[in-house]
Amino acid sequence: MEKFNSSLFSRRYEGYNLEKEICIINRGIVENDIYALDFLREANYTYGKDRDYFYTLYSKLEKSNNCGIYLILTAILLKKRDEKANMKIAEKKIDLLMQKIYDSYYAKYNIVEHLGTPNSITVINDDIIYEDDKRYELIKRFHVKKSAFGYFSALKPYTPYNLKKTPNSNDILFIKKSLLTNYRIYYILLLAEYSKKAKRLLNIILKTNNYKALIYLILIEKEGFNITYKESLDYLNEFDITLSDIIISYIFFYSYNDRISYYDSFAVQIKNKEFNNFFYSLIKDNSDYFENLFSSKNFINRITKNSKNFIPFLNELYSKEVNFSSSKVLCSLLENKSKKIRQAAIKIINRKKKESYEYLKGLDSDLAKDILKKWKNKKIINSGFKDINTLVNFVHKNYNKKYEKNLLCIDESMLYGVVSKDTNQNIPVIVMKYIYMEYSRLKNPTKIKDLDKLISYFDFNSFVTVIKNVYEKWIHEGADTSYKYVMIPYLVYENEYKIDNVVYKIKEWCESGRISLANYAISALASNGSINSLIVIDYISSNFKYFQIKNTSKLAFKSVAKRLNISEDKLSDKIIPDFGIDLNGTKTLKDDNYSFTIHLNEKLDIDKILDNNTNKYINKLDKYSNLDKNLLDEFNSIKNHIKISYKFQINRLYKALMTGKRWTIEDWKDIFTNNYIMNILADMFIWTLYNKNDKILKHLKYSRNDNSFYTLDNEKYKINKQYQLSLASPIEMSKEDIEKSKAFISKLKIKQPFNQMQEIKFHFKEGDIKENIIVKYRNKEVKIKTFKSLIDTLDMELDYENSYIVGYKIIDSSISVGVKINLIGMDTAIEDNDIILFGDIVFYKVDANETFSYKNIIDPTTSNLRYVNYIMFNIDNHIKKNANKIKKIETTQNRNRRITDSK
Repeated sequence: MEKFNSSLFSRRYEGYNLEKEICIINRGIVENDIYALDFLREANYTYGKDRDYFYTLYSKLEKSNNCGIYLILTAILLKKRDEKANMKIAEKKIDLLMQKIYDSYYAKYNIVEHLGTPNSITVINDDIIYEDDKRYELIKRFHVKKSAFGYFSALKPYTPYNLKKTPNSNDILFIKKSLLTNYRIYYILLLAEYSKKAKRLLNIILKTNNYKALIYLILIEKEGFNITYKESLDYLNEFDITLSDIIISYIFFYSYNDRISYYDSFAVQIKNKEFNNFFYSLIKDNSDYFENLFSSKNFINRITKNSKNFIPFLNELYSKEVNFSSSKVLCSLLENKSKKIRQAAIKIINRKKKESYEYLKGLDSDLAKDILKKWKNKKIINSGFKDINTLVNFVHKNYNKKYEKNLLCIDESMLYGVVSKDTNQNIPVIVMKYIYMEYSRLKNPTKIKDLDKLISYFDFNSFVTVIKNVYEKWIHEGADTSYKYVMIPYLVYENEYKIDNVVYKIKEWCESGRISLANYAISALASNGSINSLIVIDYISSNFKYFQIKNTSKLAFKSVAKRLNISEDKLSDKIIPDFGIDLNGTKTLKDDNYSFTIHLNEKLDIDKILDNNTNKYINKLDKYSNLDKNLLDEFNSIKNHIKISYKFQINRLYKALMTGKRWTIEDWKDIFTNNYIMNILADMFIWTLYNKNDKILKHLKYSRNDNSFYTLDNEKYKINKQYQLSLASPIEMSKEDIEKSKAFISKLKIKQPFNQMQEIKFHFKEGDIKENIIVKYRNKEVKIKTFKSLIDTLDMELDYENSYIVGYKIIDSSISVGVKINLIGMDTAIEDNDIILFGDIVFYKVDANETFSYKNIIDPTTSNLRYVNYIMFNIDNHIKKNANKIKKIETTQNRNRRITDSK
């Protein structure tokens, strides 16, 4: 059995204070229930390795106010048939723990006015609050009760439930709610085989039909006492728990555990691969029984009550890994009340056509018939149309008149003018109406790929002209959101529009409070696929101040990258705009009458403009009255956006420095030597060269003057095409190379956009990490503005759980690593100076869905060390700055107070 190194079970510390450690563990494990299963496993380990110490600890706990730890150790002794187990004391501890649990429950559901936790009350001695405490007057006015939550004023005095008595309805309600909020109740259940009180509590819990409880009971038996999941399941069967109850319990918990705090080691455990494999094997081994359960409406209603719980389970059940094959289960869900569950089932059915086809044919269901019809249409579309007539016939068969009401905003006369590609025949209006009708039925804006086959028969320019006119009329008439689908065809198929026009319209909607319309446009734009559309999305995600818009842009960009099967970072590399500027910093703009060459300097300012017709330099283009509008637009686009692009690329390079991102030599040259902006940036930094075995070969300086690399000793260096380049980091450099780099940069008078050679001073100390979770800053007070200043530096975004803000997260697609920063009080913090509490930090591997999962947490001391060090260094620096500011303010206030007092 693995040892988890809790200091409670270790003697390695000099001057070790057992009583103090019991108090700390009691607060951390029992009151907050952090790592409870780990504690139970380690206690088992200690019993086997150092029994005398275990007995000493057990004896100390008898005389303490501690309950939870004592019950855990008693359960271990009883399981081992050890005579040292003291059931008399344990029975008293059960009553005391129930009192504490009831206090917590009462405080949570019946509180009038909370007066602070024991940790925040400054003067406490033997539960007396002195008069100089600022809450004294408030406390005198109310009935005050001390609980696990601290001191609170209650509605009325209360008596906690005594396990000796038969519970009334209020007692059962208390136990049922406590199961979801207070894991200490499960410590009592460890003694169910030995204590009548614990057995009674177990029976009450089972009668509540609380599905979370069943899973926890399995985990406690298995993880606490090192038995198999099968044996743990057999234990529950003794209490008449059916397999259907167990399955419902697992389905409920499958999704629930990914939404609760990662403090909870029960949640960590449930993502254990062995645990999940056991349950899926259980279902597959009892597949006939599982299928028959879906004939029961009562069972279906219970497991599908919450789609957020059921859908992730369903997707995993029919994944390649589990490969459950029942079509009956899937098809039974087509009649489900939940639209989301029906859609999830349809998605899997579409993926498993062969397995589902025969079963669908036998169903008298409109949805089943609709699925079969779509499959048939898909086959026709993929085969292609012989001519326009067969295309029109297909449209007539699938045209649904009940959706014509969606087209009321479109003037039918505007749909004329589309012609066929080869024969130049007029395309009937009904075809264009069908296209708009299909887009009007979409919940989320995206390209309908099946319509591409129809559109491929059109003369594309005539088609774009029509959809552009419809779009512009809709804009001109106020962009009615009821008919916002009108913009989808235009934004999806147009490829000649300018970035300024689209960005301007989206920005206009944002500023007028039409955020949802702007989001809709960005999502539609993501399906376009052109370089221009991706530049627009990338630009918005980096430069718009509206959080919702930034988030939508990031999601849209992410979906495009996924569709192209490359990382977002790689996609960003591919679409870096060069504005048509050559490596000399020049660009020629011309129309039918004029030709100009603009010259940019290395600061990306327009240095001069040459009129090529007169061969003279001019200051402005405004004086040319008949200048083509497109030429002027392009000039202004370069002038207004080139520095924004430059700043954005600097931010990306800083992220690349943190992550240690590497480019192949070929990719590096494409990005940094063929683009004027990137070429200027490449010249500012030191680069590290790696061989194909990831070994560092040299630290180099690139020179754009001769397009060559030089060593830190200023010797020319030829690079092998098989090698890779990365921005050099002092984390991976010797002191000598760092000093040489600084000297090189100084000698060339390079002003770097960020200090590449900044010393990264950060190290984890003992106790900073528990189970790969960084607890270094737990409960540290910080101001909300501390994190606002970090948002841009680390590209952080708000992290939500169940619609509540729980902190910030960082996701870096270039290395597939995420960071979750838990902050307590974020959902209520408004002002910059509002105080929030630091929780924990975790680094984790990012999966395809980019959702946080406990099973993906990585060890910050061994994985992605460069990235971990940069992230932690930035966070640590901001926290220290925050602490120093607070200290200065407090010092000033104290000094002013002393001056006032002396007067």
